[in-house]
Amino acid sequence: MIKEGKDFLFISESSKIHDAEELIKRLEAKGIIRYENGEIIFDNENAENPDYKEIKLRKKDGDWLCPALDASSYLKPENLDITHLVVLPEQHFKEEQDQVWEILRALGIKSDRYHNIFYDERLEPGQAAEIIEKEFKKYF
Repeated sequence: MIKEGKDFLFISESSKIHDAEELIKRLEAKGIIRYENGEIIFDNENAENPDYKEIKLRKKDGDWLCPALDASSYLKPENLDITHLVVLPEQHFKEEQDQVWEILRALGIKSDRYHNIFYDERLEPGQAAEIIEKEFKKYF
């Protein structure tokens, strides 16, 4: 599902399966994909963060995992010219986004247009939005 608003574009993870398959092809071409018991695993000995030398991308039941789906969003050439801001609760998503970055780095995609904004999920949504807006105003 893709929804567009005046100032945003929301893309559901289920709409990115085709892109995830393209991601695997590109990673395979670099020799950093491993197949094991029906799973697809990112296997990069040259990982910047040693904790992410191996990242499971697809489970044996065929379900794609978030790092693969998220990383696949950045494959289209037009996405290299867009600044991406990913806003997520820190506690549950920081590690996942670090994995996404490790995959993108292996593909040579620079981080200058890829930014994460993490918030404390204990905050009320409106309060978190106010804090994020206040921080943006410092730069824009």
